[in-house]
Amino acid sequence: FIFIFLFLIILYLNTTIDLNKISNTVYPGKRISTGGELKIDYFYNYITNIFLPYREPQYLNQSELSSFFIFFPVPFLLYYFKYKELKNDNLIKNMLIYSTILCIYMLIGFPKFISKITLFSYIPDARCFLIFSFSQFLTLLLMVSRINKSYFKEDKINIFMYNICLFLFYYYGYIHLTNIIEYLGKYNYILFCIFLFVVSNIIYFGRKKIFVFIMIVLTIFTGLTINPINFGGTEIVTDTPFAKKVRSINQNEPGNWITLNDRLICKYVVAQGVTTLNALNYPPQIEMYQKIDYNKKNTNVYNRYAHPVFELTKGKTEFVLTYKDEFILKLNVSDLKKLDVKYIVTKERIDKYSNDEVIFKEVFYDELDGYIFYKANYTL
Repeated sequence: FIFIFLFLIILYLNTTIDLNKISNTVYPGKRISTGGELKIDYFYNYITNIFLPYREPQYLNQSELSSFFIFFPVPFLLYYFKYKELKNDNLIKNMLIYSTILCIYMLIGFPKFISKITLFSYIPDARCFLIFSFSQFLTLLLMVSRINKSYFKEDKINIFMYNICLFLFYYYGYIHLTNIIEYLGKYNYILFCIFLFVVSNIIYFGRKKIFVFIMIVLTIFTGLTINPINFGGTEIVTDTPFAKKVRSINQNEPGNWITLNDRLICKYVVAQGVTTLNALNYPPQIEMYQKIDYNKKNTNVYNRYAHPVFELTKGKTEFVLTYKDEFILKLNVSDLKKLDVKYIVTKERIDKYSNDEVIFKEVFYDELDGYIFYKANYTL
């Protein structure tokens, strides 16, 4: 305990400056979440899990769409229809109470003061769902271990009502989940729902070994094509002509780099160990931006966790907030010097932006991806 306490004290002292910067940002530092923004559709996401490694969805990226195999609403239905077996299990009861609170927060929301008191104000709805799905998964495993083997003739009415509830849940999805239906196709959705019906009844009847076997098969099927091991090392990051040239140029004459009209390749540039001004700004680079924002009118735009997208313009420099975590900096050519920009990576020919104060000289052309490296030569 003493060791952990000392470690936390040292960590806090070493990060206090950055922590203060982060807590004073517009986003996420001053963000207050009150919930109530998540739709019931989100609770169907686990249905797409087995298809995600094989087909890319168009309405949401795979990392956002994937979740635990929670078989929702099975944990809640099991507790109701298997109440006699599960009522004395306090752990399951508490897990379900916790899950219910999360459901209320995500679907209905909390008043602002309750969100602050409970610290839910720091949790966006979609991130809260990850916690919810994990808690539901653990609850389901607990229930599987607790439910005794039974047979249809012993519990006909409850089994019938249990399956009716499942049918209504999946039928609602069939009618209303346009995105999931388009992604899976109607027949795949129906077939998978039939599979979920079967597995849900296997759980209900306490067939533990069969359930474990099915989950192992599902795990293998969903993870088989995902290769977590990279035998090639880091060559793709360090040994491309693009990467080698960035390091070579910067080694001979170090300077600040930017990329234009981009929020991705800048990460590749910064991975070469060079200063890249429009890579992820976190903590915010307030001092840097105030060199071109003298009156501090745009502080709310760049004082945040953000992916800046730089654009060159002959007009006035301006900041445009596009998302909570992204803004566009339309940067006047003459302001490049104020940010001490030396190198520019772009797919656009920027010779036309040269003027009496700055001249752009091409230093490298990446034939593989079409990126051009420019050096900014300042005449004044």
